[in-house]
Parts: sequence; C-alpha cells; structure tokens
Amino acid sequence: MELVMVFSEPGHPHEGERYDSDMDADGLMQTCVAHAYESFKNGTDQFHRNTRWFIDQLYPDLTFDEQLQRVWLTEGRLCSIDNETGRTTDRTCAAHFLVQQVALLPNATVVAFGGKAKHYLAGIGIDYVGAYALAPPGANHRPARPSWDAAIAEVNARR
Repeated sequence: MELVMVFSEPGHPHEGERYDSDMDADGLMQTCVAHAYESFKNGTDQFHRNTRWFIDQLYPDLTFDEQLQRVWLTEGRLCSIDNETGRTTDRTCAAHFLVQQVALLPNATVVAFGGKAKHYLAGIGIDYVGAYALAPPGANHRPARPSWDAAIAEVNARR
C-alpha cells in the first residue's frame, strides 16, 4: 500500500440500500463490501466520484482493481454515530481501530480528508497530509480542489 485515505466516518445508507436481517455475518460482510466496491467503482454519489477522481490522478494508467492494490480506504471513526455531520471530540474509535490499520501500512502516506479525519489522526499521533473533505459540504467549498491537488503532489513527492 502506498496511500491510506482517511475519511471522517461512514455516511448514512444510500436510498434503497437494504440488507437482509436473516443474513449471517459472512453474508452481510460480503454484501456490504460489494455495495461499497460498486459505489466507488461506479461513482454512486459526489463523495464516491471525488474519491475516484483523486485516486485516478495518482494512478491514471491502472484499473480500479489495480488501484485498490495501492490504496487503503478507511474512516477516522469506525464506530456508529447518529449524526454524520455532527462534531465529536471522542477519539476512542480511532485509538482502537484506525491506529492499528495505519500501523499495518508503515510505508504509506496518510491523507486526512476533512476536519474530523484530521482531528482523529492528530489525536492518535499519526502523521498525515491534510485536505478538504471529498464529501459535501466540504467538497463544495472553493478551496477543496486546490487542497486535493496539493495532497496529490505531496503523495507523489513521498513516493
């Protein structure tokens, strides 16, 4: 892995996204992963399209599956949260889960997308490159694209 992309936390389900409550854990995991994969591959919404754009700038000649061999996508908060746009000072989830993921990828550049991702990473002492969120509302701000371009340049410089 060359790059760890850290977003704030999981968003709410997409419209029509449903999971069978009778499904076993393996089936549920496979279904969730398949939905996330298709969302990123096909650009389901602005967040997924922006994420793909970012990855495509770094690896323009690779297929999506080949890109995923170099990029780890994760969340700064890996526990449930009621309000995905709310603020939180709790770094417990990041301390338990995110720090261990990043430790497995010691040679990767970590990019934090948005203030909450930066907050989680700073709180657990992980060096990162900061950028605006890839999801709205941050993605809609004028400085967003220049911050992504700067992060891409930094990732390239660290290769």
